[in-house]
Amino acid sequence: MRIRLAEHAGFCSGVKKAVETALQESSRGDRVLTLGPLVHNEAVALHLARHNVIAVENPEQAAEGILLIRTHGVSPAIMDELRCREQLTVIDLTCPKVRRIQKLARRLAKNGLQIIIYGDARHPEVKGVIGWAGEKAEIDVVASAEDLKQLTIKASAALIAQTTGQSMVYAEIKAAFLQLCPGGKVYDTLCPETGIRQREAVQLAKEVEAMVVVGSANSANTRALAEACQRLRPTLMVAGAGELDLDFLRRYRLIGVTAGASTPHWMIKEVVARMENEKLEVEVNGEEVSPEETIPEETVAGEAGSAEEVSEETAPEEEMPTEVVEAVQGEDTDEVKEETGFGEEGFDFAGDLNVVQVGEQITGKVVRAAADEVYLDINYKTEALLPAKEVYLQEGETLADRFEPGQEIEVTVIDIEDRDSKVVVSHKRLARDRRWQELHQALEEQTTEEGKVKQVVNAGMVLDLGEGIDGFMPGSLVDLRYIPDFKPFLDEKVKFKVIELNREKDKVILSRKKVIEEENLRKKEETLRSLEIGATIPGVVRRLIDFGAFVDIGGIDGLVHISEISWERVDHPQDVLKVGQEIEVKVLDVIPERERISLSLRRTQPDPWTKAMQELKNGEIVKGKITRLVNFGAFVELRPGVEGLVHISQIADYHVKHPSEVLQEGEEVDVKILELKPEAKRISLSIKEVRKNAYPEEESEEEEKDAGSGGTVTLGDVFGDLFENAGSKDADSEVPEEASGEPENKEG
Repeated sequence: MRIRLAEHAGFCSGVKKAVETALQESSRGDRVLTLGPLVHNEAVALHLARHNVIAVENPEQAAEGILLIRTHGVSPAIMDELRCREQLTVIDLTCPKVRRIQKLARRLAKNGLQIIIYGDARHPEVKGVIGWAGEKAEIDVVASAEDLKQLTIKASAALIAQTTGQSMVYAEIKAAFLQLCPGGKVYDTLCPETGIRQREAVQLAKEVEAMVVVGSANSANTRALAEACQRLRPTLMVAGAGELDLDFLRRYRLIGVTAGASTPHWMIKEVVARMENEKLEVEVNGEEVSPEETIPEETVAGEAGSAEEVSEETAPEEEMPTEVVEAVQGEDTDEVKEETGFGEEGFDFAGDLNVVQVGEQITGKVVRAAADEVYLDINYKTEALLPAKEVYLQEGETLADRFEPGQEIEVTVIDIEDRDSKVVVSHKRLARDRRWQELHQALEEQTTEEGKVKQVVNAGMVLDLGEGIDGFMPGSLVDLRYIPDFKPFLDEKVKFKVIELNREKDKVILSRKKVIEEENLRKKEETLRSLEIGATIPGVVRRLIDFGAFVDIGGIDGLVHISEISWERVDHPQDVLKVGQEIEVKVLDVIPERERISLSLRRTQPDPWTKAMQELKNGEIVKGKITRLVNFGAFVELRPGVEGLVHISQIADYHVKHPSEVLQEGEEVDVKILELKPEAKRISLSIKEVRKNAYPEEESEEEEKDAGSGGTVTLGDVFGDLFENAGSKDADSEVPEEASGEPENKEG
């Protein structure tokens, strides 16, 4: 039978730092207290107690000395209470990942969101997060998707997770949450180190026949590992080598071994060494190695002298020997220290240097940027290496363009080579995660983002959203109007809003149209508030219709009625204006509640009536052009924009039924000004009076003739010639009835 050991198992960086700090402080002879067990592992707690590191249950038991706040963190109220004690020195060892959740909970509560936490309500980390959210926060804690479905979820809600939760369970809860609350906010707050261990354990479980999980049942992350493995394979959870069930082990040919983040490395080695005594072969990363190469004998040798004696006779709870770091069979002591995590006082201290692990997010300072890699100072034994392939670079951009010496950047540890302690980090993994979070936030809060158009297709445009993420903007969402060709947008930066997001499918749908609509609405509101009647403002002609023109005056359209386009007569607005033409208009009226604005173009131009009234005089004869014929007369244009009326009675000195009998539109005529009315802008004209003035002699003769006859008109005067012609005809000829002046007698 063979054993396959997980690559990442045992203390996480936060727990390791906390234990090292506790032992370091106790080595100075000070009384060291921890608020609650520093590590959820009985063997480690016993070892700490032997080094005068004592756990207290509540703040009241910590009056003086040094008090360590464990990685789970505490509420602000407890922290304030402890720091008020003058004889107590408080060292906060809250894990940075937990600190992030605490601050996040406070911000969400401040914004009035309902907070849903995936985790164990009894866990100190969850209690601390609830304390950071505040007493007024609305918080619910769930352990499964079924628990979530029992809640009443508000429209504005957020989902976060305890750092040591199971990623698979959280994925189920996230899916259920987004179904119940489509607009809810989801934050991935699981610890990356815990996630790596869980994913690795699941993958290992798929490849073996059974699993052994090493760690205390009091550890949440260890239980989570065991539960994840149990879903796939028979799983044995042990606190140490003494709890191994040999009958269980002998039933399988290939067994996987992993451990929780609160499990010390020496305990893992004890378990593997006990399996080695059962003649099981050991594999690490799929490669078969001898147990001696994988588990140095000195890591399990205690005072009894052999691995078997330590496992069976001297349990870890009874003895945690400091001699585990002694060199055995010529092994180098420093190598053993580094591998086991123990030093002269039980742990290997690295002074002020950071302890980094794969999956951890750290901050580094750029030392130099080469062509293919960037060197970072992460306060470690060696500089971290950031390869070019782990950075998202724009086209033509170099590492030197992106990073400057002294610049601080956040990266994720992706590999640690134990032989030379080389740390390889990635910028794009963390940056990509954060960019997705930013896009989620942009979707939830409907903020405006900006991206560069990298590709145009018939259906729309593809935008580079940064960090290797692309978004698609359908053609219908590019603009308010139809755009047949998107090529002018290529390589241009455009503003957009995220309207749909699916990280699992790498799907991001964008809308520029929504940005334009909001900008127009904002401009419209500003314009309506700022408009003043009588003001002259710029505008752009947007539409021409039969009765006028719509002009954009800043996000809103106003109407210039056809009568207000020009002082002259206009048959159709297109005779004067063009779409897209920039003009100045005068505000005549504003009705905000109906968004109705009346404008005038002609009133921005000089009034031709003012000049005309100065030039024209009553009784004057002037030339004009007939512009319109109506039933009651004819309109005559005297000056551009100035018309007068020739009433039908003033067209001729005889009866005219309609002006069209005598006049035609477009005809030039001489008219006499009868009356000027400047206030009403009216001019009365006469064509008949002009004719009288043109033929004064004929009129005088007619007047004299009329005067000699006493002014009486007889039938002979009208029909005299007709009677003379009739008398020269035959007697048998008939006289036309109409000439006789007698009415027709149809009765005979």
